[in-house]
Amino acid sequence: MGPRIETASGAAASAGGDTGTIAHVEAFTGIVTRSKEDDMARDAHTKAAQHHESAAKSHKTAAEHHGKGEHAKGREESAKAHSHSKTAHEHSEMAHSESQMQK
Repeated sequence: MGPRIETASGAAASAGGDTGTIAHVEAFTGIVTRSKEDDMARDAHTKAAQHHESAAKSHKTAAEHHGKGEHAKGREESAKAHSHSKTAHEHSEMAHSESQMQK
């Protein structure tokens, strides 16, 4: 029996000797690859969500300024909100594309 290898999950597997071990290593490699892809898609969706939240916050702030009659500040915050919204949309599109590539 070959040397033991500890996997990322802490499980041990023997390295070498029988074909079952090769199948286990190949299966583990597939799991790790899918996990990395899942992490990338999750990160992309998280980034998009953060931009959506920034846009919402700017929209709320703009509305508050306009409600107080501070229209110059309101327009400035509206421009920020628009920028965040565009960025959020771009990140949403990228996240969607990454998710679709996994299927």
